[in-house]
Amino acid sequence: AMRIMAGLGAAHIANQGADLAGGKWVSEVLAKLWPYASRAVEVAVREMAPDILNDNKPTWMEGIVLERFVLGDEPPTITGIHVDETNDDETDEVRLEMCLEWRSKCDIQLTVKPLPKAVSKYLPSLVVGAMQYMTSLTAGVQSLSLQANVLLTLTPLKPRLPVVSCLQVCFTQRPALDFSITLTKGEMGVLNYLKPWLLRTIATAALDPLVIPEHVAVPIEEGGVDEQSPEGIVLVTVEKAENVPKMDYFGHSDTYVDLWVRPRIKRRTAVINNEANPVWSGESFQMLVHTRRYQSVTFELWDEDNDILDAQDDYIGTCVIPIRNMTPGKEYKTALQVHSSPLDAMALPGQRVAAEGASPDVSSTKLHVVMRYVPAKMADMFSAEIGAPGVLRARINMVEVPHLGVLPLKIRMQVQGQSMAVGGPPTSPPVRPLTGKDKERTAIPFSYDAVFDVLGPAEVVNASVLDIEVLSGSNVVASFHIPVTQVRAREVEGCTSVAGGEFILKDDASTRQHAAAAAPTVPPGAAAPAAAGAAAAVAAAAGVEGHSGVVLRAEVWWHPLYGAAVLPAAQR
Repeated sequence: AMRIMAGLGAAHIANQGADLAGGKWVSEVLAKLWPYASRAVEVAVREMAPDILNDNKPTWMEGIVLERFVLGDEPPTITGIHVDETNDDETDEVRLEMCLEWRSKCDIQLTVKPLPKAVSKYLPSLVVGAMQYMTSLTAGVQSLSLQANVLLTLTPLKPRLPVVSCLQVCFTQRPALDFSITLTKGEMGVLNYLKPWLLRTIATAALDPLVIPEHVAVPIEEGGVDEQSPEGIVLVTVEKAENVPKMDYFGHSDTYVDLWVRPRIKRRTAVINNEANPVWSGESFQMLVHTRRYQSVTFELWDEDNDILDAQDDYIGTCVIPIRNMTPGKEYKTALQVHSSPLDAMALPGQRVAAEGASPDVSSTKLHVVMRYVPAKMADMFSAEIGAPGVLRARINMVEVPHLGVLPLKIRMQVQGQSMAVGGPPTSPPVRPLTGKDKERTAIPFSYDAVFDVLGPAEVVNASVLDIEVLSGSNVVASFHIPVTQVRAREVEGCTSVAGGEFILKDDASTRQHAAAAAPTVPPGAAAPAAAGAAAAVAAAAGVEGHSGVVLRAEVWWHPLYGAAVLPAAQR
Protein backbone atom coordinates (compact mmCIF):
# COMPACT_ATOMS: atom_id res chain seq x y z
CA ALA A 1 0.00 0.00 0.00
CA MET A 2 2.85 2.40 0.78
CA ARG A 3 4.47 1.68 -2.61
CA ILE A 4 1.15 2.33 -4.39
CA MET A 5 0.67 5.61 -2.50
CA ALA A 6 4.27 6.66 -3.20
CA GLY A 7 3.86 5.89 -6.91
CA LEU A 8 0.60 7.81 -7.15
CA GLY A 9 2.17 10.69 -5.25
CA ALA A 10 5.13 10.83 -7.65
CA ALA A 11 2.82 10.77 -10.65
CA HIS A 12 0.66 13.52 -9.15
CA ILE A 13 3.70 15.72 -8.52
CA ALA A 14 5.02 15.14 -12.03
CA ASN A 15 1.73 15.74 -13.81
CA GLN A 16 -0.15 18.28 -11.69
CA GLY A 17 2.27 19.67 -9.12
CA ALA A 18 2.65 18.70 -5.49
CA ASP A 19 -0.49 18.91 -3.35
CA LEU A 20 1.00 17.63 -0.12
CA ALA A 21 -0.70 20.22 2.08
CA GLY A 22 -4.12 19.46 0.62
CA GLY A 23 -3.72 15.70 0.59
CA LYS A 24 -5.52 15.35 -2.74
CA TRP A 25 -3.45 12.41 -3.96
CA VAL A 26 -4.08 10.47 -0.73
CA SER A 27 -7.82 11.06 -1.17
CA GLU A 28 -7.53 9.62 -4.67
CA VAL A 29 -5.91 6.51 -3.23
CA LEU A 30 -8.69 6.16 -0.64
CA ALA A 31 -11.32 6.53 -3.37
CA LYS A 32 -9.79 3.60 -5.24
CA LEU A 33 -9.54 1.47 -2.09
CA TRP A 34 -12.95 2.33 -0.63
CA PRO A 35 -15.16 -0.21 -2.52
CA TYR A 36 -12.98 -2.99 -1.10
CA ALA A 37 -12.33 -1.45 2.32
CA SER A 38 -16.00 -0.67 2.97
CA ARG A 39 -17.07 -4.23 2.18
CA ALA A 40 -14.37 -5.62 4.47
CA VAL A 41 -15.47 -3.33 7.31
CA GLU A 42 -19.12 -4.26 6.78
CA VAL A 43 -18.34 -7.98 7.07
CA ALA A 44 -16.22 -7.43 10.20
CA VAL A 45 -18.89 -5.28 11.87
CA ARG A 46 -21.63 -7.86 11.22
CA GLU A 47 -19.46 -10.50 12.88
CA MET A 48 -18.49 -8.42 15.92
CA ALA A 49 -21.66 -6.38 16.47
CA PRO A 50 -23.74 -8.98 18.39
CA ASP A 51 -21.18 -9.30 21.19
CA ILE A 52 -20.35 -5.58 21.32
CA LEU A 53 -24.00 -4.51 21.48
CA ASN A 54 -24.91 -7.16 24.04
CA ASP A 55 -21.92 -6.43 26.30
CA ASN A 56 -22.63 -2.68 26.35
CA LYS A 57 -26.42 -2.50 26.48
CA PRO A 58 -27.89 -0.29 29.23
CA THR A 59 -30.24 -1.46 31.95
CA TRP A 60 -33.35 -0.14 30.16
CA MET A 61 -32.65 -2.42 27.20
CA GLU A 62 -33.38 -6.15 27.07
CA GLY A 63 -31.75 -6.70 23.69
CA ILE A 64 -30.58 -5.08 20.45
CA VAL A 65 -30.00 -6.63 17.00
CA LEU A 66 -28.13 -5.20 14.01
CA GLU A 67 -30.44 -5.98 11.08
CA ARG A 68 -28.61 -4.17 8.26
CA PHE A 69 -25.22 -2.44 7.95
CA VAL A 70 -24.12 -0.67 4.73
CA LEU A 71 -21.56 2.15 4.88
CA GLY A 72 -22.36 3.73 1.52
CA ASP A 73 -20.29 4.63 -1.54
CA GLU A 74 -18.76 7.93 -0.43
CA PRO A 75 -15.07 7.47 0.55
CA PRO A 76 -13.19 9.44 3.23
CA THR A 77 -11.14 12.43 2.07
CA ILE A 78 -7.87 13.91 3.32
CA THR A 79 -8.03 17.70 3.71
CA GLY A 80 -4.46 18.28 4.84
CA ILE A 81 -1.11 16.64 5.63
CA HIS A 82 1.83 17.95 7.58
CA VAL A 83 5.02 16.61 9.14
CA ASP A 84 5.14 16.78 12.93
CA GLU A 85 8.34 18.78 13.49
CA THR A 86 8.06 18.81 17.29
CA ASN A 87 9.65 15.35 17.53
CA ASP A 88 12.76 14.96 19.61
CA ASP A 89 15.65 13.76 17.41
CA GLU A 90 16.34 10.96 19.89
CA THR A 91 13.00 9.29 19.14
CA ASP A 92 14.33 8.04 15.75
CA GLU A 93 10.98 8.37 14.00
CA VAL A 94 9.01 10.47 11.54
CA ARG A 95 5.36 11.45 12.12
CA LEU A 96 2.87 12.50 9.45
CA GLU A 97 -0.44 13.97 10.63
CA MET A 98 -3.44 13.91 8.27
CA CYS A 99 -6.87 15.55 8.62
CA LEU A 100 -9.58 13.07 7.59
CA GLU A 101 -13.23 13.83 6.87
CA TRP A 102 -15.98 11.38 5.96
CA ARG A 103 -19.63 12.04 5.20
CA SER A 104 -21.68 9.13 3.96
CA LYS A 105 -25.29 8.17 3.25
CA CYS A 106 -25.15 4.91 5.19
CA ASP A 107 -27.96 2.38 5.64
CA ILE A 108 -28.00 0.91 9.16
CA GLN A 109 -31.02 -0.65 10.83
CA LEU A 110 -31.39 -1.77 14.45
CA THR A 111 -34.15 -3.56 16.33
CA VAL A 112 -34.29 -2.62 20.02
CA LYS A 113 -36.18 -4.40 22.82
CA PRO A 114 -36.42 -1.84 25.65
CA LEU A 115 -37.79 -4.09 28.42
CA PRO A 116 -35.08 -4.17 31.15
CA LYS A 117 -33.82 -7.44 32.63
CA ALA A 118 -34.58 -6.18 36.13
CA VAL A 119 -38.28 -6.39 35.19
CA SER A 120 -38.32 -9.30 32.74
CA LYS A 121 -36.71 -11.79 35.14
CA TYR A 122 -39.74 -11.54 37.46
CA LEU A 123 -42.34 -12.12 34.71
CA PRO A 124 -43.46 -15.30 32.91
CA SER A 125 -41.74 -15.83 29.55
CA LEU A 126 -45.01 -15.54 27.60
CA VAL A 127 -45.71 -12.15 29.18
CA VAL A 128 -42.15 -11.00 28.49
CA GLY A 129 -42.41 -12.05 24.85
CA ALA A 130 -45.71 -10.21 24.37
CA MET A 131 -44.38 -7.04 26.03
CA GLN A 132 -41.19 -7.12 23.94
CA TYR A 133 -43.24 -7.44 20.73
CA MET A 134 -45.44 -4.49 21.69
CA THR A 135 -42.57 -2.24 22.84
CA SER A 136 -39.86 -3.18 20.31
CA LEU A 137 -38.31 -0.35 18.31
CA THR A 138 -36.92 -0.19 14.78
CA ALA A 139 -34.26 2.51 14.37
CA GLY A 140 -32.50 3.65 11.22
CA VAL A 141 -29.15 5.44 11.04
CA GLN A 142 -28.30 7.68 8.07
CA SER A 143 -26.04 10.60 7.15
CA LEU A 144 -23.02 9.52 9.16
CA SER A 145 -20.12 11.99 9.56
CA LEU A 146 -16.66 11.58 11.05
CA GLN A 147 -13.76 13.99 11.49
CA ALA A 148 -10.38 12.74 12.70
CA ASN A 149 -6.66 13.48 12.82
CA VAL A 150 -4.75 10.41 11.64
CA LEU A 151 -1.13 9.96 12.70
CA LEU A 152 1.28 7.86 10.63
CA THR A 153 4.54 7.10 12.45
CA LEU A 154 7.56 5.61 10.68
CA THR A 155 9.62 3.95 13.41
CA PRO A 156 12.35 3.13 14.22
CA LEU A 157 14.64 4.70 11.61
CA LYS A 158 17.75 2.67 10.78
CA PRO A 159 20.86 3.37 8.65
CA ARG A 160 20.08 0.49 6.28
CA LEU A 161 17.41 -0.36 3.75
CA PRO A 162 14.45 -0.16 3.97
CA VAL A 163 15.38 2.50 6.60
CA VAL A 164 11.98 2.19 8.34
CA SER A 165 11.19 -0.91 10.40
CA CYS A 166 7.49 -0.40 11.09
CA LEU A 167 4.52 1.83 10.19
CA GLN A 168 2.11 2.74 13.01
CA VAL A 169 -1.34 4.20 12.26
CA CYS A 170 -3.66 5.75 14.87
CA PHE A 171 -5.93 8.70 15.74
CA THR A 172 -4.40 11.55 17.75
CA GLN A 173 -7.65 11.89 19.75
CA ARG A 174 -11.14 10.41 19.75
CA PRO A 175 -12.70 11.32 16.34
CA ALA A 176 -15.80 13.53 16.19
CA LEU A 177 -18.66 11.22 15.21
CA ASP A 178 -22.27 12.10 14.47
CA PHE A 179 -25.24 10.67 12.59
CA SER A 180 -28.96 11.17 12.14
CA ILE A 181 -31.29 8.55 13.57
CA THR A 182 -34.99 7.94 13.01
CA LEU A 183 -37.60 5.56 14.37
CA THR A 184 -39.87 3.69 11.96
CA LYS A 185 -41.53 1.95 14.91
CA GLY A 186 -41.69 2.88 18.58
CA GLU A 187 -41.86 5.83 20.99
CA MET A 188 -39.89 8.88 19.76
CA GLY A 189 -38.77 9.77 23.29
CA VAL A 190 -36.44 6.77 23.28
CA LEU A 191 -34.19 8.60 20.79
CA ASN A 192 -32.96 10.83 23.66
CA TYR A 193 -31.42 7.70 25.20
CA LEU A 194 -30.67 5.58 22.11
CA LYS A 195 -28.50 8.01 20.15
CA PRO A 196 -26.14 8.97 23.04
CA TRP A 197 -25.77 5.29 23.92
CA LEU A 198 -24.97 4.35 20.30
CA LEU A 199 -22.42 7.17 20.01
CA ARG A 200 -20.62 6.08 23.17
CA THR A 201 -20.72 2.40 22.24
CA ILE A 202 -19.28 3.03 18.76
CA ALA A 203 -16.63 5.35 20.20
CA THR A 204 -15.48 3.00 22.95
CA ALA A 205 -15.66 -0.23 20.91
CA ALA A 206 -14.47 0.94 17.49
CA LEU A 207 -12.67 4.30 17.77
CA ASP A 208 -10.91 4.35 21.16
CA PRO A 209 -8.91 1.17 20.36
CA LEU A 210 -7.23 3.25 17.62
CA VAL A 211 -6.54 6.43 19.65
CA ILE A 212 -2.88 7.06 20.49
CA PRO A 213 -1.07 5.23 22.03
CA GLU A 214 -3.26 2.39 20.66
CA HIS A 215 -2.47 1.82 17.00
CA VAL A 216 -2.30 -0.57 14.08
CA ALA A 217 1.25 -1.69 13.28
CA VAL A 218 2.38 -2.68 9.78
CA PRO A 219 5.92 -4.19 9.65
CA ILE A 220 7.97 -2.81 6.75
CA GLU A 221 10.91 -5.17 7.11
CA GLU A 222 10.85 -8.81 8.11
CA GLY A 223 10.83 -9.09 11.88
CA GLY A 224 10.10 -5.36 12.18
CA VAL A 225 9.69 -4.27 15.80
CA ASP A 226 6.54 -2.45 16.89
CA GLU A 227 8.21 -0.14 19.44
CA GLN A 228 6.09 1.84 21.88
CA SER A 229 8.26 2.98 24.75
CA PRO A 230 6.77 5.51 27.22
CA GLU A 231 8.01 9.10 27.11
CA GLY A 232 7.28 9.80 30.75
CA ILE A 233 4.93 9.33 33.68
CA VAL A 234 2.20 11.45 35.30
CA LEU A 235 1.87 11.48 39.09
CA VAL A 236 -1.64 12.41 40.25
CA THR A 237 -3.12 12.89 43.71
CA VAL A 238 -6.91 13.32 44.00
CA GLU A 239 -7.63 15.46 47.07
CA LYS A 240 -11.29 16.52 47.13
CA ALA A 241 -14.31 17.74 45.17
CA GLU A 242 -16.69 20.54 46.01
CA ASN A 243 -20.37 21.16 45.21
CA VAL A 244 -21.06 17.73 43.73
CA PRO A 245 -24.71 17.71 42.53
CA LYS A 246 -27.29 15.31 43.94
CA MET A 247 -27.96 12.40 41.59
CA ASP A 248 -30.63 10.66 43.70
CA TYR A 249 -33.85 11.72 45.43
CA PHE A 250 -32.48 11.09 48.93
CA GLY A 251 -29.14 12.23 50.31
CA HIS A 252 -26.03 13.40 48.48
CA SER A 253 -24.03 11.58 45.84
CA ASP A 254 -21.77 8.61 46.63
CA THR A 255 -18.88 9.96 44.59
CA TYR A 256 -15.82 8.31 43.08
CA VAL A 257 -13.41 9.38 40.31
CA ASP A 258 -12.22 7.39 37.31
CA LEU A 259 -8.98 8.76 35.86
CA TRP A 260 -6.71 7.78 33.00
CA VAL A 261 -4.18 8.80 30.37
CA ARG A 262 -4.70 5.69 28.28
CA PRO A 263 -8.43 4.80 28.09
CA ARG A 264 -7.65 1.07 28.23
CA ILE A 265 -5.93 1.50 31.59
CA LYS A 266 -8.14 3.31 34.11
CA ARG A 267 -7.67 4.00 37.79
CA ARG A 268 -10.40 4.60 40.40
CA THR A 269 -10.58 6.32 43.77
CA ALA A 270 -12.51 5.07 46.77
CA VAL A 271 -16.24 5.88 47.04
CA ILE A 272 -17.09 8.74 49.44
CA ASN A 273 -20.68 8.16 50.54
CA ASN A 274 -23.43 10.76 50.95
CA GLU A 275 -21.22 13.83 50.73
CA ALA A 276 -21.57 17.00 48.62
CA ASN A 277 -17.90 17.86 49.25
CA PRO A 278 -16.06 14.50 49.28
CA VAL A 279 -12.47 14.31 50.51
CA TRP A 280 -10.19 11.45 49.41
CA SER A 281 -7.28 12.11 51.78
CA GLY A 282 -4.72 12.25 49.01
CA GLU A 283 -5.23 9.07 46.93
CA SER A 284 -2.24 8.90 44.56
CA PHE A 285 -1.87 7.31 41.11
CA GLN A 286 0.82 6.85 38.46
CA MET A 287 0.06 6.70 34.73
CA LEU A 288 2.57 6.22 31.93
CA VAL A 289 2.62 8.67 29.01
CA HIS A 290 3.57 7.60 25.49
CA THR A 291 3.08 10.77 23.43
CA ARG A 292 2.94 13.93 25.53
CA ARG A 293 1.97 16.08 22.55
CA TYR A 294 -1.36 14.28 22.09
CA GLN A 295 -2.29 12.68 25.42
CA SER A 296 -4.28 14.18 28.32
CA VAL A 297 -5.18 13.31 31.90
CA THR A 298 -8.94 12.71 32.09
CA PHE A 299 -11.01 12.69 35.29
CA GLU A 300 -14.63 11.50 35.42
CA LEU A 301 -16.86 11.89 38.47
CA TRP A 302 -19.49 9.19 39.08
CA ASP A 303 -22.22 8.54 41.63
CA GLU A 304 -22.31 4.94 42.85
CA ASP A 305 -25.79 3.43 42.75
CA ASN A 306 -26.65 0.16 44.55
CA ASP A 307 -30.42 0.11 43.98
CA ILE A 308 -31.86 -3.39 43.55
CA LEU A 309 -33.74 -2.56 40.34
CA ASP A 310 -31.17 -0.10 38.95
CA ALA A 311 -27.57 -0.74 39.94
CA GLN A 312 -25.94 1.43 37.27
CA ASP A 313 -23.74 4.26 38.48
CA ASP A 314 -24.62 7.79 37.30
CA TYR A 315 -22.28 10.07 35.37
CA ILE A 316 -21.65 13.49 36.92
CA GLY A 317 -18.98 15.27 34.87
CA THR A 318 -15.49 15.39 33.36
CA CYS A 319 -12.18 17.32 33.59
CA VAL A 320 -9.44 17.04 30.94
CA ILE A 321 -5.88 18.38 31.24
CA PRO A 322 -3.55 18.19 28.17
CA ILE A 323 -0.15 16.90 29.29
CA ARG A 324 1.63 19.17 26.79
CA ASN A 325 0.53 22.11 28.98
CA MET A 326 2.43 20.74 31.98
CA THR A 327 6.04 21.88 32.49
CA PRO A 328 8.22 18.75 32.99
CA GLY A 329 9.07 18.15 36.64
CA LYS A 330 6.85 20.95 37.97
CA GLU A 331 4.14 20.18 40.55
CA TYR A 332 0.69 21.61 39.89
CA LYS A 333 -1.87 21.97 42.66
CA THR A 334 -5.12 23.11 41.11
CA ALA A 335 -8.92 23.11 41.26
CA LEU A 336 -10.34 21.84 37.96
CA GLN A 337 -13.73 22.96 36.69
CA VAL A 338 -15.99 19.96 36.07
CA HIS A 339 -17.84 19.99 32.74
CA SER A 340 -20.88 18.03 31.67
CA SER A 341 -20.04 16.28 28.38
CA PRO A 342 -22.15 13.13 28.44
CA LEU A 343 -21.59 12.17 24.78
CA ASP A 344 -17.85 11.91 25.48
CA ALA A 345 -18.22 10.00 28.75
CA MET A 346 -16.28 6.71 28.89
CA ALA A 347 -18.97 4.57 30.51
CA LEU A 348 -17.97 1.09 31.64
CA PRO A 349 -20.36 -1.82 32.24
CA GLY A 350 -22.37 -0.87 35.33
CA GLN A 351 -22.23 2.85 34.59
CA ARG A 352 -24.93 5.03 33.01
CA VAL A 353 -24.83 8.41 31.29
CA ALA A 354 -27.91 10.65 31.36
CA ALA A 355 -30.11 11.09 28.31
CA GLU A 356 -29.26 13.90 25.91
CA GLY A 357 -30.30 17.21 27.45
CA ALA A 358 -30.72 15.75 30.96
CA SER A 359 -27.21 16.25 32.38
CA PRO A 360 -26.72 17.44 35.99
CA ASP A 361 -25.72 21.04 36.75
CA VAL A 362 -21.97 21.03 37.46
CA SER A 363 -21.33 24.74 36.91
CA SER A 364 -20.06 25.13 40.50
CA THR A 365 -18.43 21.69 40.82
CA LYS A 366 -14.65 21.56 41.13
CA LEU A 367 -12.11 18.74 41.54
CA HIS A 368 -8.92 19.46 43.50
CA VAL A 369 -5.85 17.54 42.32
CA VAL A 370 -2.04 17.63 42.50
CA MET A 371 -0.17 16.63 39.33
CA ARG A 372 3.38 16.32 38.07
CA TYR A 373 4.68 15.15 34.67
CA VAL A 374 8.08 13.45 34.77
CA PRO A 375 9.74 12.75 31.37
CA ALA A 376 11.99 9.72 30.98
CA LYS A 377 15.09 11.93 30.94
CA MET A 378 14.23 13.20 34.45
CA ALA A 379 13.10 9.85 35.86
CA ASP A 380 16.30 9.31 37.84
CA MET A 381 15.60 12.55 39.76
CA PHE A 382 12.26 11.10 40.97
CA SER A 383 13.25 7.41 41.16
CA ALA A 384 12.28 7.11 44.82
CA GLU A 385 8.77 8.28 43.95
CA ILE A 386 8.13 6.50 40.63
CA GLY A 387 10.14 3.28 41.03
CA ALA A 388 10.95 1.27 37.90
CA PRO A 389 7.76 1.28 35.79
CA GLY A 390 7.17 -0.04 32.29
CA VAL A 391 4.50 -1.16 29.83
CA LEU A 392 3.74 -4.84 29.28
CA ARG A 393 2.04 -5.66 25.97
CA ALA A 394 0.77 -9.03 24.80
CA ARG A 395 -0.74 -9.89 21.44
CA ILE A 396 -2.28 -13.26 20.58
CA ASN A 397 -1.92 -14.17 16.89
CA MET A 398 -2.99 -17.83 16.79
CA VAL A 399 -4.86 -20.29 19.00
CA GLU A 400 -4.51 -24.02 18.38
CA VAL A 401 -6.99 -26.29 20.16
CA PRO A 402 -7.12 -30.11 20.33
CA HIS A 403 -10.68 -30.24 18.90
CA LEU A 404 -13.50 -27.93 17.84
CA GLY A 405 -15.63 -28.99 20.80
CA VAL A 406 -14.05 -26.31 23.03
CA LEU A 407 -15.12 -23.48 20.72
CA PRO A 408 -16.01 -20.65 21.03
CA LEU A 409 -13.06 -19.41 23.08
CA LYS A 410 -12.08 -16.24 24.90
CA ILE A 411 -8.72 -14.96 26.14
CA ARG A 412 -8.40 -13.26 29.53
CA MET A 413 -5.23 -11.55 30.76
CA GLN A 414 -4.09 -9.96 33.99
CA VAL A 415 -0.81 -9.12 35.73
CA GLN A 416 -0.29 -10.64 39.16
CA GLY A 417 1.16 -8.26 41.73
CA GLN A 418 -0.45 -5.16 40.21
CA SER A 419 -3.68 -3.27 40.88
CA MET A 420 -6.17 -3.97 38.11
CA ALA A 421 -7.49 -1.32 35.76
CA VAL A 422 -11.07 -0.29 36.53
CA GLY A 423 -12.59 -2.48 33.84
CA GLY A 424 -10.93 -5.62 35.16
CA PRO A 425 -8.84 -8.00 33.03
CA PRO A 426 -9.43 -7.50 29.31
CA THR A 427 -11.38 -10.28 27.60
CA SER A 428 -11.24 -11.02 23.90
CA PRO A 429 -14.14 -11.49 21.49
CA PRO A 430 -15.15 -15.14 21.16
CA VAL A 431 -13.53 -17.40 18.57
CA ARG A 432 -16.13 -19.15 16.45
CA PRO A 433 -15.70 -22.32 14.37
CA LEU A 434 -14.64 -21.51 10.82
CA THR A 435 -17.06 -22.12 7.99
CA GLY A 436 -16.81 -23.64 4.52
CA LYS A 437 -13.84 -25.75 3.51
CA ASP A 438 -11.78 -24.64 6.55
CA LYS A 439 -14.39 -25.49 9.18
CA GLU A 440 -12.35 -28.44 10.52
CA ARG A 441 -9.28 -26.33 11.24
CA THR A 442 -8.24 -26.23 14.88
CA ALA A 443 -5.44 -23.69 14.35
CA ILE A 444 -7.41 -20.44 14.37
CA PRO A 445 -6.05 -16.96 13.56
CA PHE A 446 -6.78 -14.79 16.57
CA SER A 447 -6.17 -11.05 16.69
CA TYR A 448 -6.27 -9.80 20.28
CA ASP A 449 -3.97 -7.69 22.41
CA ALA A 450 -3.82 -6.31 25.94
CA VAL A 451 -1.64 -3.67 27.58
CA PHE A 452 -0.74 -3.05 31.22
CA ASP A 453 1.10 -0.33 33.13
CA VAL A 454 3.42 -2.24 35.47
CA LEU A 455 4.20 0.16 38.32
CA GLY A 456 6.12 0.30 41.58
CA PRO A 457 9.67 -0.18 42.88
CA ALA A 458 12.01 -2.60 41.12
CA GLU A 459 11.24 -5.52 43.43
CA VAL A 460 7.49 -5.19 42.79
CA VAL A 461 7.93 -4.89 39.01
CA ASN A 462 10.30 -7.87 38.95
CA ALA A 463 7.80 -9.98 40.89
CA SER A 464 4.94 -9.28 38.45
CA VAL A 465 3.67 -12.14 36.28
CA LEU A 466 1.50 -12.01 33.16
CA ASP A 467 -1.35 -14.54 33.33
CA ILE A 468 -3.04 -15.59 30.07
CA GLU A 469 -6.14 -17.75 30.42
CA VAL A 470 -7.91 -19.56 27.58
CA LEU A 471 -11.62 -19.93 28.39
CA SER A 472 -14.33 -22.09 26.87
CA GLY A 473 -17.53 -20.65 28.27
CA SER A 474 -16.75 -20.13 31.96
CA ASN A 475 -14.20 -22.98 32.06
CA VAL A 476 -10.46 -22.33 31.95
CA VAL A 477 -9.02 -24.55 29.22
CA ALA A 478 -5.38 -23.56 29.77
CA SER A 479 -3.36 -21.02 31.78
CA PHE A 480 -0.04 -19.49 30.80
CA HIS A 481 2.20 -17.75 33.38
CA ILE A 482 4.97 -15.46 32.08
CA PRO A 483 7.15 -13.48 34.54
CA VAL A 484 8.00 -9.91 33.55
CA THR A 485 11.69 -10.65 34.16
CA GLN A 486 11.63 -13.40 31.53
CA VAL A 487 9.87 -11.19 29.00
CA ARG A 488 12.47 -8.50 29.61
CA ALA A 489 15.28 -11.00 29.11
CA ARG A 490 13.50 -12.53 26.06
CA GLU A 491 13.87 -15.97 27.64
CA VAL A 492 10.46 -17.38 28.53
CA GLU A 493 10.95 -20.80 30.10
CA GLY A 494 9.32 -23.74 28.34
CA CYS A 495 8.41 -21.67 25.28
CA THR A 496 9.76 -21.51 21.75
CA SER A 497 10.93 -18.07 20.66
CA VAL A 498 10.38 -17.13 17.02
CA ALA A 499 10.92 -13.95 14.98
CA GLY A 500 10.68 -10.56 16.67
CA GLY A 501 9.13 -10.76 20.13
CA GLU A 502 6.89 -13.72 19.33
CA PHE A 503 6.69 -16.86 21.45
CA ILE A 504 4.92 -20.17 20.96
CA LEU A 505 3.31 -21.16 24.28
CA LYS A 506 2.58 -24.88 24.26
CA ASP A 507 1.31 -27.40 26.78
CA ASP A 508 3.81 -30.26 26.55
CA ALA A 509 5.97 -32.27 28.94
CA SER A 510 8.71 -29.63 29.06
CA THR A 511 6.36 -26.89 30.27
CA ARG A 512 3.84 -28.81 32.38
CA GLN A 513 6.42 -29.39 35.09
CA HIS A 514 6.41 -25.63 35.83
CA ALA A 515 2.65 -25.42 36.34
CA ALA A 516 2.59 -27.09 39.74
CA ALA A 517 4.77 -24.32 41.14
CA ALA A 518 3.03 -21.39 39.44
CA ALA A 519 3.37 -17.93 40.94
CA PRO A 520 1.08 -17.13 43.88
CA THR A 521 -2.03 -15.11 43.11
CA VAL A 522 -1.99 -11.53 44.38
CA PRO A 523 -5.46 -9.96 44.82
CA PRO A 524 -6.14 -6.68 42.95
CA GLY A 525 -4.73 -3.74 44.88
CA ALA A 526 -2.66 -5.95 47.19
CA ALA A 527 1.08 -5.61 47.56
CA ALA A 528 3.29 -7.81 45.43
CA PRO A 529 5.47 -10.53 47.04
CA ALA A 530 8.52 -9.29 48.90
CA ALA A 531 11.84 -9.30 47.07
CA ALA A 532 12.97 -12.44 48.92
CA GLY A 533 10.02 -14.45 47.59
CA ALA A 534 10.01 -12.84 44.14
CA ALA A 535 12.95 -14.86 42.81
CA ALA A 536 11.25 -18.16 43.58
CA ALA A 537 7.98 -17.01 42.01
CA VAL A 538 9.75 -15.82 38.88
CA ALA A 539 11.79 -19.00 38.52
CA ALA A 540 8.75 -21.27 38.77
CA ALA A 541 6.05 -19.22 37.08
CA ALA A 542 6.52 -19.96 33.38
CA GLY A 543 4.40 -22.79 32.10
CA VAL A 544 0.97 -24.04 31.14
CA GLU A 545 -1.74 -25.85 32.98
CA GLY A 546 -4.97 -27.33 31.62
CA HIS A 547 -5.88 -29.43 28.58
CA SER A 548 -2.93 -30.89 26.68
CA GLY A 549 -2.54 -29.63 23.14
CA VAL A 550 -3.62 -26.00 23.59
CA VAL A 551 -1.11 -23.72 21.86
CA LEU A 552 -0.91 -19.92 21.72
CA ARG A 553 1.24 -17.99 19.31
CA ALA A 554 1.82 -14.70 21.10
CA GLU A 555 3.96 -11.59 21.05
CA VAL A 556 4.96 -10.32 24.49
CA TRP A 557 6.88 -7.05 24.87
CA TRP A 558 8.33 -5.06 27.76
CA HIS A 559 8.78 -1.30 27.27
CA PRO A 560 10.53 0.32 30.29
CA LEU A 561 10.33 3.99 31.21
CA TYR A 562 14.04 3.96 32.04
CA GLY A 563 16.50 3.53 29.20
CA ALA A 564 14.24 3.37 26.13
CA ALA A 565 14.03 7.13 25.69
CA VAL A 566 17.63 7.69 26.81
CA LEU A 567 19.63 5.01 24.99
CA PRO A 568 20.32 5.45 21.26
CA ALA A 569 18.41 3.06 19.01
CA ALA A 570 21.45 0.85 18.40
CA GLN A 571 21.63 -0.01 22.13
CA ARG A 572 17.92 -0.67 22.78
